[in-house]
Amino acid sequence: MLPEILKSELIKNSSEIKKNTPSIFFSRNQLVYNYLFFKQHLNFNDEEIFYSIKTNYETSVIETLNDLNSNFEIASFGELQLMQKHGISSKRIIFSNPVKIPSHIECAFKYGVKTFAFDTQSELEKIQQFAPHSNVFLRLKISNKGADWKLEHKFGADRSEAFDLLALTPKYGLKPSGISIHVGWNNNKVSNWTNALKKIEKILEKLKKNGILLDFINLGGGFPAHNIDQYQVLTDIAKALNPVIRGIKDQYGVHVIAEPGSFIVANTAILATQIYDIIKRNSKQWIFLNSGIMQGFAWILSNLKYNILHSSSLEKIADKNSEFVLTGPTLDSHDVFCKSIFLPKDTQIGDILYVFPAGAYINSSKEYNKFPFPELRNI
Repeated sequence: MLPEILKSELIKNSSEIKKNTPSIFFSRNQLVYNYLFFKQHLNFNDEEIFYSIKTNYETSVIETLNDLNSNFEIASFGELQLMQKHGISSKRIIFSNPVKIPSHIECAFKYGVKTFAFDTQSELEKIQQFAPHSNVFLRLKISNKGADWKLEHKFGADRSEAFDLLALTPKYGLKPSGISIHVGWNNNKVSNWTNALKKIEKILEKLKKNGILLDFINLGGGFPAHNIDQYQVLTDIAKALNPVIRGIKDQYGVHVIAEPGSFIVANTAILATQIYDIIKRNSKQWIFLNSGIMQGFAWILSNLKYNILHSSSLEKIADKNSEFVLTGPTLDSHDVFCKSIFLPKDTQIGDILYVFPAGAYINSSKEYNKFPFPELRNI
Protein backbone atom coordinates (compact mmCIF):
# COMPACT_ATOMS: atom_id res chain seq x y z
CA MET A 1 0.00 0.00 0.00
CA LEU A 2 3.00 2.30 0.39
CA PRO A 3 3.25 4.13 -2.96
CA GLU A 4 6.52 3.79 -4.82
CA ILE A 5 7.20 7.54 -4.99
CA LEU A 6 6.96 7.99 -1.23
CA LYS A 7 8.82 4.73 -0.57
CA SER A 8 11.79 5.72 -2.73
CA GLU A 9 12.00 9.12 -1.04
CA LEU A 10 11.97 7.52 2.42
CA ILE A 11 14.82 5.19 1.46
CA LYS A 12 16.80 8.06 -0.05
CA ASN A 13 16.42 10.19 3.10
CA SER A 14 16.64 7.46 5.75
CA SER A 15 19.59 9.00 7.61
CA GLU A 16 17.86 12.38 7.88
CA ILE A 17 14.65 10.71 9.04
CA LYS A 18 16.41 8.89 11.88
CA LYS A 19 17.79 12.21 13.17
CA ASN A 20 14.39 13.91 13.16
CA THR A 21 11.83 11.74 14.90
CA PRO A 22 9.05 12.12 15.58
CA SER A 23 8.21 13.85 12.32
CA ILE A 24 5.69 13.52 9.54
CA PHE A 25 7.51 13.35 6.22
CA PHE A 26 5.61 14.68 3.20
CA SER A 27 6.17 13.95 -0.49
CA ARG A 28 5.25 16.77 -2.83
CA ASN A 29 5.88 14.45 -5.79
CA GLN A 30 3.31 11.97 -4.48
CA LEU A 31 0.74 14.75 -4.12
CA VAL A 32 1.31 15.92 -7.70
CA TYR A 33 0.92 12.34 -8.94
CA ASN A 34 -2.35 11.88 -7.01
CA TYR A 35 -3.82 15.16 -8.22
CA LEU A 36 -3.05 14.40 -11.86
CA PHE A 37 -4.34 10.81 -11.53
CA PHE A 38 -7.65 12.05 -10.10
CA LYS A 39 -7.98 14.76 -12.71
CA GLN A 40 -7.23 12.50 -15.68
CA HIS A 41 -9.34 9.50 -14.68
CA LEU A 42 -12.48 11.53 -13.98
CA ASN A 43 -11.89 13.83 -16.97
CA PHE A 44 -11.84 16.97 -14.84
CA ASN A 45 -10.35 20.33 -15.61
CA ASP A 46 -8.43 22.16 -12.86
CA GLU A 47 -11.34 24.56 -12.31
CA GLU A 48 -13.61 21.58 -11.55
CA ILE A 49 -11.49 20.30 -8.65
CA PHE A 50 -12.08 21.91 -5.25
CA TYR A 51 -9.60 20.46 -2.78
CA SER A 52 -11.15 19.99 0.67
CA ILE A 53 -9.03 22.14 3.00
CA LYS A 54 -9.99 20.28 6.18
CA THR A 55 -8.07 17.20 5.04
CA ASN A 56 -4.64 18.80 5.29
CA TYR A 57 -4.01 22.55 5.28
CA GLU A 58 -0.24 22.58 5.74
CA THR A 59 1.51 25.30 3.76
CA SER A 60 3.37 22.85 1.50
CA VAL A 61 0.10 21.15 0.54
CA ILE A 62 -1.79 24.33 -0.25
CA GLU A 63 1.14 25.83 -2.16
CA THR A 64 1.57 22.69 -4.25
CA LEU A 65 -2.13 22.56 -5.12
CA ASN A 66 -2.13 26.26 -5.87
CA ASP A 67 0.75 25.70 -8.29
CA LEU A 68 -1.34 22.95 -9.92
CA ASN A 69 -4.24 25.44 -10.35
CA SER A 70 -6.60 23.53 -8.09
CA ASN A 71 -9.63 25.27 -6.60
CA PHE A 72 -10.48 24.99 -2.90
CA GLU A 73 -13.44 24.09 -0.68
CA ILE A 74 -13.79 25.70 2.73
CA ALA A 75 -16.12 25.19 5.69
CA SER A 76 -15.22 27.96 8.15
CA PHE A 77 -13.82 31.44 8.65
CA GLY A 78 -10.53 29.88 9.77
CA GLU A 79 -10.18 28.09 6.45
CA LEU A 80 -11.05 31.33 4.66
CA GLN A 81 -8.16 33.00 6.49
CA LEU A 82 -5.85 30.29 5.13
CA MET A 83 -6.99 31.14 1.62
CA GLN A 84 -6.36 34.81 2.26
CA LYS A 85 -2.90 34.04 3.66
CA HIS A 86 -1.96 32.18 0.48
CA GLY A 87 -3.51 34.77 -1.83
CA ILE A 88 -6.11 32.38 -3.25
CA SER A 89 -8.66 34.26 -5.33
CA SER A 90 -12.26 34.19 -4.07
CA LYS A 91 -13.26 32.97 -7.54
CA ARG A 92 -11.49 29.68 -6.75
CA ILE A 93 -13.36 29.04 -3.48
CA ILE A 94 -16.70 27.51 -2.60
CA PHE A 95 -18.16 27.37 0.92
CA SER A 96 -19.53 23.84 1.29
CA ASN A 97 -20.63 23.77 4.93
CA PRO A 98 -24.45 23.46 4.68
CA VAL A 99 -25.03 25.01 8.14
CA LYS A 100 -22.76 28.00 8.62
CA ILE A 101 -22.06 30.42 11.44
CA PRO A 102 -23.53 33.76 10.25
CA SER A 103 -20.34 35.78 10.78
CA HIS A 104 -18.43 33.23 8.67
CA ILE A 105 -20.84 33.76 5.77
CA GLU A 106 -20.41 37.51 6.09
CA CYS A 107 -16.60 37.37 6.11
CA ALA A 108 -16.49 35.01 3.13
CA PHE A 109 -18.87 37.23 1.17
CA LYS A 110 -16.77 40.32 1.93
CA TYR A 111 -13.71 38.48 0.61
CA GLY A 112 -15.63 37.80 -2.59
CA VAL A 113 -16.87 34.22 -2.18
CA LYS A 114 -20.15 33.93 -4.07
CA THR A 115 -21.05 30.22 -3.88
CA PHE A 116 -22.51 28.68 -0.70
CA ALA A 117 -24.05 25.33 0.26
CA PHE A 118 -27.40 24.96 2.02
CA ASP A 119 -29.82 22.20 2.98
CA THR A 120 -32.61 24.05 4.83
CA GLN A 121 -34.77 27.12 4.42
CA SER A 122 -33.21 28.68 7.51
CA GLU A 123 -29.81 28.56 5.80
CA LEU A 124 -31.25 30.44 2.83
CA GLU A 125 -32.39 33.13 5.23
CA LYS A 126 -28.85 33.46 6.62
CA ILE A 127 -27.27 33.61 3.19
CA GLN A 128 -29.82 36.20 2.05
CA GLN A 129 -28.90 38.39 5.00
CA PHE A 130 -25.13 38.02 5.00
CA ALA A 131 -24.31 37.17 1.35
CA PRO A 132 -27.12 38.69 -0.76
CA HIS A 133 -27.51 37.70 -4.43
CA SER A 134 -25.09 34.77 -4.05
CA ASN A 135 -25.12 31.41 -5.81
CA VAL A 136 -26.35 28.52 -3.67
CA PHE A 137 -26.19 24.76 -4.08
CA LEU A 138 -28.23 22.14 -2.27
CA ARG A 139 -26.60 19.37 -0.22
CA LEU A 140 -28.67 16.27 -1.01
CA LYS A 141 -28.93 13.43 1.49
CA ILE A 142 -27.82 10.13 -0.02
CA SER A 143 -26.87 6.67 1.20
CA ASN A 144 -23.42 6.36 2.81
CA LYS A 145 -23.47 2.56 2.78
CA GLY A 146 -19.92 1.28 2.50
CA ALA A 147 -18.30 4.36 4.07
CA ASP A 148 -15.93 4.00 7.01
CA TRP A 149 -17.50 7.14 8.48
CA LYS A 150 -21.04 8.03 7.58
CA LEU A 151 -22.07 11.66 7.10
CA GLU A 152 -25.70 11.15 6.08
CA HIS A 153 -27.34 12.02 9.41
CA LYS A 154 -25.98 15.47 10.17
CA PHE A 155 -26.38 17.07 6.73
CA GLY A 156 -28.49 16.81 3.61
CA ALA A 157 -32.00 17.53 2.40
CA ASP A 158 -34.24 14.60 1.51
CA ARG A 159 -34.97 14.10 -2.16
CA SER A 160 -38.65 14.81 -1.46
CA GLU A 161 -37.81 18.37 -0.42
CA ALA A 162 -34.91 19.05 -2.80
CA PHE A 163 -36.98 20.55 -5.64
CA ASP A 164 -38.99 22.80 -3.32
CA LEU A 165 -35.86 24.15 -1.64
CA LEU A 166 -34.11 24.89 -4.93
CA ALA A 167 -37.27 26.46 -6.37
CA LEU A 168 -37.52 28.64 -3.26
CA THR A 169 -34.09 30.27 -3.65
CA PRO A 170 -35.13 33.10 -6.03
CA LYS A 171 -37.59 34.33 -3.40
CA TYR A 172 -34.53 35.06 -1.25
CA GLY A 173 -32.75 36.84 -4.08
CA LEU A 174 -30.36 33.91 -4.52
CA LYS A 175 -29.44 31.91 -7.61
CA PRO A 176 -29.99 28.12 -7.53
CA SER A 177 -26.67 26.90 -8.94
CA GLY A 178 -26.13 23.27 -8.07
CA ILE A 179 -26.65 20.05 -6.16
CA SER A 180 -23.98 18.39 -4.04
CA ILE A 181 -23.65 14.96 -2.48
CA HIS A 182 -21.27 13.16 -0.14
CA VAL A 183 -21.04 9.37 -0.05
CA GLY A 184 -19.25 9.37 3.32
CA TRP A 185 -15.57 9.10 4.12
CA ASN A 186 -13.49 6.38 2.43
CA ASN A 187 -16.33 4.82 0.48
CA ASN A 188 -15.41 2.16 -2.09
CA LYS A 189 -18.98 1.08 -2.89
CA VAL A 190 -19.19 2.20 -6.52
CA SER A 191 -22.99 1.82 -6.73
CA ASN A 192 -23.38 4.63 -4.17
CA TRP A 193 -22.03 7.08 -6.69
CA THR A 194 -24.16 5.91 -9.60
CA ASN A 195 -27.33 5.66 -7.48
CA ALA A 196 -26.77 9.22 -6.24
CA LEU A 197 -26.46 10.51 -9.81
CA LYS A 198 -29.74 8.79 -10.72
CA LYS A 199 -31.45 10.70 -7.91
CA ILE A 200 -29.90 13.94 -9.10
CA GLU A 201 -31.05 13.29 -12.67
CA LYS A 202 -34.66 13.07 -11.51
CA ILE A 203 -34.35 16.37 -9.67
CA LEU A 204 -32.70 18.02 -12.67
CA GLU A 205 -35.52 16.79 -14.90
CA LYS A 206 -38.18 18.30 -12.65
CA LEU A 207 -36.25 21.55 -12.33
CA LYS A 208 -35.86 21.82 -16.10
CA LYS A 209 -39.60 21.31 -16.63
CA ASN A 210 -40.13 24.24 -14.30
CA GLY A 211 -37.62 26.49 -16.05
CA ILE A 212 -34.84 26.12 -13.49
CA LEU A 213 -31.41 25.34 -14.90
CA LEU A 214 -28.48 24.64 -12.61
CA ASP A 215 -24.80 25.28 -13.31
CA PHE A 216 -23.15 22.27 -11.69
CA ILE A 217 -23.33 18.98 -9.86
CA ASN A 218 -20.88 18.54 -6.99
CA LEU A 219 -19.74 14.95 -6.35
CA GLY A 220 -18.29 16.04 -3.00
CA GLY A 221 -15.57 13.98 -1.34
CA GLY A 222 -15.30 10.46 0.04
CA PHE A 223 -13.07 9.12 -2.74
CA PRO A 224 -11.34 6.24 -0.94
CA ALA A 225 -7.67 6.35 -0.02
CA HIS A 226 -7.23 4.88 3.48
CA ASN A 227 -5.74 1.37 3.61
CA ILE A 228 -6.93 0.55 0.13
CA ASP A 229 -5.62 0.42 -3.43
CA GLN A 230 -6.94 3.89 -4.11
CA TYR A 231 -5.82 3.98 -7.74
CA GLN A 232 -7.66 0.79 -8.67
CA VAL A 233 -10.81 1.83 -6.78
CA LEU A 234 -10.84 5.28 -8.39
CA THR A 235 -10.39 3.61 -11.78
CA ASP A 236 -13.48 1.50 -11.03
CA ILE A 237 -15.44 4.55 -9.86
CA ALA A 238 -14.45 6.50 -12.97
CA LYS A 239 -15.41 3.62 -15.25
CA ALA A 240 -18.90 3.60 -13.74
CA LEU A 241 -19.36 7.35 -13.42
CA ASN A 242 -17.91 8.81 -16.61
CA PRO A 243 -20.64 7.57 -19.00
CA VAL A 244 -23.36 8.77 -16.60
CA ILE A 245 -21.65 12.14 -16.18
CA ARG A 246 -21.39 12.60 -19.95
CA GLY A 247 -25.11 11.93 -20.31
CA ILE A 248 -26.04 14.41 -17.59
CA LYS A 249 -23.77 17.08 -19.08
CA ASP A 250 -25.27 16.63 -22.54
CA GLN A 251 -28.87 16.64 -21.36
CA TYR A 252 -28.78 19.38 -18.73
CA GLY A 253 -25.75 21.50 -19.65
CA VAL A 254 -24.20 21.33 -16.19
CA HIS A 255 -20.58 21.17 -15.11
CA VAL A 256 -19.48 18.40 -12.76
CA ILE A 257 -17.12 19.29 -9.91
CA ALA A 258 -15.72 17.41 -6.90
CA GLU A 259 -14.14 18.04 -3.51
CA PRO A 260 -11.41 15.39 -3.16
CA GLY A 261 -9.39 15.39 0.04
CA SER A 262 -8.03 12.05 1.22
CA PHE A 263 -7.41 10.77 -2.30
CA ILE A 264 -5.12 13.72 -2.93
CA VAL A 265 -3.13 13.73 0.32
CA ALA A 266 -3.64 10.60 2.46
CA ASN A 267 -0.71 8.58 1.11
CA THR A 268 1.60 11.58 0.61
CA ALA A 269 2.94 11.51 4.18
CA ILE A 270 4.16 9.09 6.84
CA LEU A 271 4.92 9.41 10.54
CA ALA A 272 8.43 8.35 11.53
CA THR A 273 8.60 7.55 15.24
CA GLN A 274 11.41 5.99 17.26
CA ILE A 275 11.36 3.21 19.84
CA TYR A 276 12.70 4.52 23.14
CA ASP A 277 11.89 1.53 25.35
CA ILE A 278 10.70 -2.09 25.18
CA ILE A 279 9.15 -3.46 28.38
CA LYS A 280 7.59 -6.81 29.19
CA ARG A 281 4.31 -6.49 31.13
CA ASN A 282 1.87 -9.33 31.85
CA SER A 283 3.57 -11.58 29.30
CA LYS A 284 3.30 -8.92 26.57
CA GLN A 285 6.12 -6.90 25.05
CA TRP A 286 5.31 -3.19 25.05
CA ILE A 287 7.07 -0.90 22.59
CA PHE A 288 7.14 2.74 23.70
CA LEU A 289 7.31 5.24 20.84
CA ASN A 290 8.25 8.91 21.01
CA SER A 291 4.94 9.96 19.44
CA GLY A 292 1.45 8.69 20.27
CA ILE A 293 -2.09 8.64 19.02
CA MET A 294 -2.86 11.95 20.77
CA GLN A 295 -0.46 13.59 18.30
CA GLY A 296 -2.86 13.40 15.37
CA PHE A 297 -3.96 9.75 15.40
CA ALA A 298 -6.81 9.92 17.92
CA TRP A 299 -9.07 8.56 15.15
CA ILE A 300 -7.77 5.17 16.35
CA LEU A 301 -10.14 5.60 19.30
CA SER A 302 -12.95 5.32 16.73
CA ASN A 303 -11.47 2.02 15.52
CA LEU A 304 -9.62 3.44 12.52
CA LYS A 305 -6.61 1.31 11.62
CA TYR A 306 -3.22 2.46 10.35
CA ASN A 307 -0.36 0.51 8.82
CA ILE A 308 2.71 0.11 11.04
CA LEU A 309 5.99 -0.62 9.24
CA HIS A 310 9.44 -1.37 10.57
CA SER A 311 11.95 0.77 8.68
CA SER A 312 13.89 -2.35 7.65
CA SER A 313 10.88 -3.54 5.63
CA LEU A 314 11.30 -0.71 3.09
CA GLU A 315 14.29 -2.36 1.42
CA LYS A 316 13.77 -6.03 2.23
CA ILE A 317 11.07 -8.45 3.31
CA ALA A 318 11.56 -8.70 7.07
CA ASP A 319 10.50 -11.64 9.22
CA LYS A 320 7.63 -10.70 11.51
CA ASN A 321 7.70 -13.29 14.24
CA SER A 322 7.51 -11.41 17.54
CA GLU A 323 4.29 -9.92 18.91
CA PHE A 324 4.24 -6.44 20.44
CA VAL A 325 1.90 -3.78 21.79
CA LEU A 326 2.68 -0.32 20.40
CA THR A 327 2.07 2.63 22.71
CA GLY A 328 2.90 6.32 22.74
CA PRO A 329 4.73 8.37 25.39
CA THR A 330 1.78 9.98 27.18
CA LEU A 331 0.40 8.97 30.57
CA ASP A 332 -2.95 8.04 28.98
CA SER A 333 -3.60 4.30 28.84
CA HIS A 334 -5.67 4.80 25.68
CA ASP A 335 -2.54 5.98 23.87
CA VAL A 336 -2.08 2.71 21.98
CA PHE A 337 -1.40 2.48 18.25
CA CYS A 338 -1.94 -1.25 18.15
CA LYS A 339 -2.65 -3.92 20.78
CA SER A 340 -1.15 -6.71 18.71
CA ILE A 341 1.36 -6.44 15.91
CA PHE A 342 4.10 -8.76 14.66
CA LEU A 343 7.49 -7.19 14.00
CA PRO A 344 10.99 -8.61 13.45
CA LYS A 345 12.21 -10.49 16.53
CA ASP A 346 15.38 -8.37 16.57
CA THR A 347 13.41 -5.11 16.93
CA GLN A 348 15.24 -2.97 19.45
CA ILE A 349 15.43 0.41 21.15
CA GLY A 350 16.39 3.10 18.62
CA ASP A 351 14.65 1.48 15.67
CA ILE A 352 12.32 3.57 13.50
CA LEU A 353 8.70 2.61 12.91
CA TYR A 354 6.50 4.20 10.26
CA VAL A 355 2.79 4.92 10.72
CA PHE A 356 0.94 5.24 7.44
CA PRO A 357 -1.02 6.91 5.87
CA ALA A 358 -0.35 10.21 7.64
CA GLY A 359 -1.27 12.79 5.02
CA ALA A 360 -4.99 13.18 5.79
CA TYR A 361 -6.65 14.39 8.98
CA ILE A 362 -3.46 14.24 11.08
CA ASN A 363 -1.96 17.73 11.33
CA SER A 364 -5.36 19.25 10.55
CA SER A 365 -6.89 17.51 13.57
CA LYS A 366 -5.18 20.12 15.78
CA GLU A 367 -7.81 22.64 14.67
CA TYR A 368 -10.28 20.57 12.70
CA ASN A 369 -11.97 22.57 9.94
CA LYS A 370 -9.80 25.37 11.39
CA PHE A 371 -12.21 25.91 14.27
CA PRO A 372 -9.94 27.01 17.15
CA PHE A 373 -10.04 25.81 20.73
CA PRO A 374 -12.10 28.15 22.96
CA GLU A 375 -10.01 30.74 24.77
CA LEU A 376 -9.54 30.40 28.53
CA ARG A 377 -10.83 33.51 30.30
CA ASN A 378 -10.65 34.32 33.99
CA ILE A 379 -13.90 35.12 35.79
